[in-house]
Amino acid sequence: MATASATTKSESVATKSGGNVWMKVLLPYGLAIVAQVPMLLLYFKGLWERPHYQSFPFAIIASVVLVWMRWPKNEEMPFHRSLASDILMVIGLGSALLGVLFVEPWFAAFSVLMFITSLLARTYDPESKESLWTCALPLFVCLLLPMNYDTVVITRLQYYSAGFTSKLLDLIGLGHHLDGVVINVPGGQKYGVEEACSGIVSFFTLLAITTAFIVWARRISTPNPVLATLLIVTGFLMASIEYVVTGFGYYTLAGIALILIGTLGFRAGVLLMSAVFWALFMNTVRI
Repeated sequence: MATASATTKSESVATKSGGNVWMKVLLPYGLAIVAQVPMLLLYFKGLWERPHYQSFPFAIIASVVLVWMRWPKNEEMPFHRSLASDILMVIGLGSALLGVLFVEPWFAAFSVLMFITSLLARTYDPESKESLWTCALPLFVCLLLPMNYDTVVITRLQYYSAGFTSKLLDLIGLGHHLDGVVINVPGGQKYGVEEACSGIVSFFTLLAITTAFIVWARRISTPNPVLATLLIVTGFLMASIEYVVTGFGYYTLAGIALILIGTLGFRAGVLLMSAVFWALFMNTVRI
């Protein structure tokens, strides 16, 4: 009887402690996210108006499913202290403040993304013995590129699609003249490579699917800190210098690839960059 009583008391204390942990951790995050729902709805409305971002519901669903699959349901203490989580929390609070000051939905979306990543960064993953922060990666595809950089990406994909199509037409011996993104053929006909045919829509969709896959298949493996720092710094310099001097180009793509490899590992970085290749390949053949 004494043993049974002691066991019951111990379970009661553990349950109470676990409940307190859940309240202390989840409640602040929940309040911080709910407070930004109105701005978040405005952000999603603007996102849906851009065809190349209309795959964002898939990315959200993918993250929710991944978190549900890997959530430490049987752990008494599913959360742990994390410096990275605290840093992300501070960044999220700063972004939320900027969203209020400038009434800008993008800052609210970025803030919510930081809060979610911060929460997952302190959530224990029983299988990997680390955290669940990678489950937030599909959500990053939903983040609108700042300073309308997605317009730059659209323009470059149109240019590359038209250029590769021109080379393919040369290969099969079909006479034509490429003027920017317009293909002129004998007889006076012109075919413009519009946004719908540039690969931008399929690129963002492929990017969302690939991101969800590398998280689900656990392809993320960050290299050692020294190599990771070297890759990220080199990639940033390559991408930024070319973009400032000549605009978006091959060195920019190579720089982004190095940043991804330094952040997520070789396999994950290469898989993500393959979305660029397959989008251009499919749309070149289609054009």
